[in-house]
Amino acid sequence: MEEHKPLAAMVVVQCIYAAMALWAKAMFSRGMNPMVFVVYRQAIATLVLVPITVLANRKRLKEILCIGTTGFALVFLASLVGATANQYMYYQGIYLGSSSMATAMTNLIPAITFVLATSVGSNIL
Repeated sequence: MEEHKPLAAMVVVQCIYAAMALWAKAMFSRGMNPMVFVVYRQAIATLVLVPITVLANRKRLKEILCIGTTGFALVFLASLVGATANQYMYYQGIYLGSSSMATAMTNLIPAITFVLATSVGSNIL
């Protein structure tokens, strides 16, 4: 049973992705805007993760908080562009397309990454 745990974990993760795409499509068909959905998702994630991070790093909290204004601005910009824009485009695609297409496209990401890397001459192998 121990050797099948990674396989079971991958199946569970794929089921969660599919359920999330179906749930999002159901919300969009009831009239929710994809931008509002992303804002709610990011706000809930912040409310859940910040207390966990603070509690887990109580001893190093002073070191973490002294990143400065420039560091904070860079982290904010990276999270805004990296996570929020990505989620917005993904959910806009679900809104305009179908949830099954969104699930299939997320499974193509490794193949597309490989093709792009080989086309620019990266030594992957």
